[in-house]
Amino acid sequence: STYAPISATSNPLGAKKGEASRLYIFGFIPTGGENTISAAAKEGNITKISTVDSKSTWYVFATEHRTIVTGE
Repeated sequence: STYAPISATSNPLGAKKGEASRLYIFGFIPTGGENTISAAAKEGNITKISTVDSKSTWYVFATEHRTIVTGE
């Protein structure tokens, strides 16, 4: 797995965390889910985003891309 910071705002760090992920077969065929910033914020009930990070995990025939949002 690899982690990468995507964005940070001037909002204070919050206690809430939301995650959204999508699995890609062979690295490019999407299957279900939605790994957008808005989906992660909605999952964590976040209205003021502080940070956005990305996590990618590789499997034998698939890749999972996860968006992680923190805030209030």
